[in-house]
Amino acid sequence: MMAVREIYARRILNPTRIPGLRYSLNPYVGCAHGCVYCFADYMRKYTGHREPWGQFVDVKINAPHLLRREIERAAPGVIGIGVVTDPYQPVEKKYEITRKCLDVLRVWKGGISLLTKSDLVLRDADLLREIEGVEVGISLSTYNRKFAAELEPRVPPPDERVEVLAKLAGSGIKTWLFLAPLIPGISDRDRDLERLFEAARKAKVGEIFVDLFNPYPGALSRLLPHMEKLLPGKGKSLLMSYKKDRMAYSSEMKMLLLRLGWKYDVRVKFSF
Repeated sequence: MMAVREIYARRILNPTRIPGLRYSLNPYVGCAHGCVYCFADYMRKYTGHREPWGQFVDVKINAPHLLRREIERAAPGVIGIGVVTDPYQPVEKKYEITRKCLDVLRVWKGGISLLTKSDLVLRDADLLREIEGVEVGISLSTYNRKFAAELEPRVPPPDERVEVLAKLAGSGIKTWLFLAPLIPGISDRDRDLERLFEAARKAKVGEIFVDLFNPYPGALSRLLPHMEKLLPGKGKSLLMSYKKDRMAYSSEMKMLLLRLGWKYDVRVKFSF
């Protein structure tokens, strides 16, 4: 059962060192999507929750009020929405915190980069079109429906997420795709990547941004049993080999993804 709690945040715009962003804005704490590889589970230790990661959400009900006050004195810069939580997870249907924040940000001129896995973002296309310098990214770790259902069980299938980008682009909104995290044996299958790039081109995706899986202990322990289920006898060894030599894997993937980007005329950028 999902634990949902209303809280009052002290601030909503926070400085960030993420390249290309000046601020982060997270309307919620925690995430009901519960993707097994999620890096943001470190937030759990700051919340007081006993529930496992993916089974609690704190709603920052005063976020729009704080944002209205904070942007009056904020220096210009891109605001990243959804850096450590999904701004369009299921509770957004009820609380509309993200939508209310976007309404406040219609006056912001510094740019906004929004990232989600949810098709609920389509609800707010009307507001997004009114915001100067806005872009919307959709995140996925694989274009394989079977793998995605195991690792990202509470979000739309990957092909449906790419279709969300197509609809946003059709509304005149700049889009991008976040291929992350790259997981050996899961994200790098040739046929799936070909299909993903072909779909991205058809969806008029502006660019594909790529990041690697961070094999820190918490994420690794959650991911391992799912890897063994999907790739019996190989999942664990693939992850352990990757952990020992991420450099070799990243070099190989860069070459492969750049070649696909050239083939399908889609820009590819890397965070590694």
